[in-house]
Amino acid sequence: MGLPRLKYLCLRSITFMDEKPINDLISSCALLERLELIGCRFYYVKNLNISTPQLMILFIDTCLNDYSEFKIKLSAPKLRALRCRNYMTVEYSIENLSSLVVAWFEMKIGEDGKPDLFLNRKEEYGRRMIKLVGEICNARTITLTPWLLQFVAETPAALLRLPTQFHNLRHLKLFTFCTSASICLTIFLLKRSPCLNKLVLEITNEAELPSDSVLCCLKSVELRNFQGCENELNLLKFLLKKCIGLGEDDHHFYKMANPYGEKHVTIQ
Repeated sequence: MGLPRLKYLCLRSITFMDEKPINDLISSCALLERLELIGCRFYYVKNLNISTPQLMILFIDTCLNDYSEFKIKLSAPKLRALRCRNYMTVEYSIENLSSLVVAWFEMKIGEDGKPDLFLNRKEEYGRRMIKLVGEICNARTITLTPWLLQFVAETPAALLRLPTQFHNLRHLKLFTFCTSASICLTIFLLKRSPCLNKLVLEITNEAELPSDSVLCCLKSVELRNFQGCENELNLLKFLLKKCIGLGEDDHHFYKMANPYGEKHVTIQ
């Protein structure tokens, strides 16, 4: 089956028993610009190949498989927006994303939603997630969620594989458990983002905070679910001290939001 003129394809809650039909379908859509895979199941599928020269938007949401070595291979030189909500058991091989603008990843441990406590699995997931973050380093806006951050943070030896700099990154949003490891990773990412303009943190827990970084370009910080606990205040102190671009004019401010309302602090 060939759909050479198709520009938008959404596959929802479909079960594939073989990789050939889905791979042939995607490859036949030479003009495809938007692809959505939502709630699909891939039985006996080891490789899902998404290689389309005109693809601009890709959305993957909770696609399951019965192979631990299931891999999604992506090559899309014109891709501008990539959003993925999936399990860490899936491996990603990404190349040729030179046009990427927005990347959003919500990675989960497993179908039961419970963390895998075995060290060998945590290291494996951590290496996969570090590789994934490195492959989206060209994006201007990146959003990462708690389990991804946590598993990356707990694989410090592999962090050296990340790019030296995220030169294009302007907007970074992190959903974090705020453990010591995840806060260290946050600082690690900030040090490699010299042109970052906006940082948004969704805080869900507490942590100890390291220091030693200067962020020259950061002009806007938004803290959500801010409760005012000691480690959150330490994080705020760090940002106030190190983000020398904040407060250069009246348009640059901190925004702190808590469940009971929002507070705005303008730094002049």
